[in-house]
Amino acid sequence: MVSPSRNVVVQCAMLSGLMLSFAATGMPARAALITINSTSLRTNHTENGASGSQLFTGTGIPTDTFRLSSGSVAFSRTDIDFFEQSGQTVLNFGITHTRTGLFQTDSTFSGTDSQQIRFTALENTVYEISGFYNVTDAGPATAQTPATRLNGRLFDVTAGQTLMNSFQLSRSTANEQFVVGGLGGDDQNAFSGSLTGNLITGHEYEFGFGALTATTFDLSSQTDSGSSAVGNINLTIGTSAVPEPSSLALLALSGLTLLGYGWRQRQRPDRSQ
Repeated sequence: MVSPSRNVVVQCAMLSGLMLSFAATGMPARAALITINSTSLRTNHTENGASGSQLFTGTGIPTDTFRLSSGSVAFSRTDIDFFEQSGQTVLNFGITHTRTGLFQTDSTFSGTDSQQIRFTALENTVYEISGFYNVTDAGPATAQTPATRLNGRLFDVTAGQTLMNSFQLSRSTANEQFVVGGLGGDDQNAFSGSLTGNLITGHEYEFGFGALTATTFDLSSQTDSGSSAVGNINLTIGTSAVPEPSSLALLALSGLTLLGYGWRQRQRPDRSQ
């Protein structure tokens, strides 16, 4: 015969499972926050007078892919990850660049440039932009090399308004490190708007960015020892979903009920003796 105390344990476990199941289903369901209308993202490089380029034009969510443009040494890779998680829509771009330092008919460079990612907000929501671009140079800087650029922009096409604009350019700083929204360039810097803000339902927006490591941005013949760079650009739309207050209250009430049930069972005499 199963003892009453063991029955209490089994029943409490069953009630706990029901509570956890209800708490999970109490998370508010969230529909997609945006529709991507068009994308034009180019990954490119030049090396020894030759150039390469790969274009991404996908608009699906989710998307998990990459574009690679490569030569014998130089290459440019962009990892593209569009996904929805915890009630948010995330557009994430991982960047890996390597270039030589040889200058022939053009500056050697490795870069990623997004001409435009156009999307429409499906509800009133919020956005947050973040990112960085870190360069490691193989040799010291000179008066005209190496060159590094990081830029980003979010534009409300419907309203004709720039929500965020960030631009940084260095022409002679080795091992440059930029963050979106910073003013770290040794040559040019600009920032306006905000890295966080609001999106309006039905409005179309254009998001773009660029990251580049080059021998020089001047037309003079310059050489250096080459460089490599890593970076990440992230646009997050929406707020992270949390349980509704009514679900939290019900979870707390269920917990108190469970404790009371267990206490009452323990107070009953053991009639099996």
